[in-house]
Amino acid sequence: MQTIFSVMLFSFHLTAYCMPQFTGSIDDIFKKADINKLMGPGDLLSIQAQLSDPQATTTDVNQLNEFMIIGANNNRTIMSVFDNKQTILKKGIYKWPWIGIAVLTQGEIPSNVTMQDGFNLLKTCMARKNEPIPEQITRASVYKSIEGSQIIYDYTLKYPSGGCQEALYNPRMGTCQSGMSVACHYEIMLNPKD
Repeated sequence: MQTIFSVMLFSFHLTAYCMPQFTGSIDDIFKKADINKLMGPGDLLSIQAQLSDPQATTTDVNQLNEFMIIGANNNRTIMSVFDNKQTILKKGIYKWPWIGIAVLTQGEIPSNVTMQDGFNLLKTCMARKNEPIPEQITRASVYKSIEGSQIIYDYTLKYPSGGCQEALYNPRMGTCQSGMSVACHYEIMLNPKD
């Protein structure tokens, strides 16, 4: 009887300490990932999702399957790549600060506009400005702007020419704009040389 109880107790402890696997939308991961476990001490700056295949694209934000947290601690940048089981795949700490965005909390990510809804609204908004954008994306991220402290949904679009460019959507204001040219896929250095 004591053996069965010990196994049950051990099983309970394993369940209590295992990180949940996310099987739903990237919104769930963005809002519920254990930032402290994935990043360590510091401030969250951005949560991102991309396709693990650097050549692939998608029209469905929820197909993005590799996640990254960008954070800051003592003027250092922390980047942590993880999967939907919250297993850290790569982590880098850099001696330079990440600049240009404000500290973000997961509770600030809107619940009324999903990342997929944001992408659809972005396409409509850009078309209204007579700036149509491609349907294919490689990455999506959320961050908070310094100016106005606005939550921004940032999508990396893949153009037929092969290049990628950001397009930004503000879910609170319903506004959009083109961003800068960026790498289609991020790869962090495991052993950064500062």
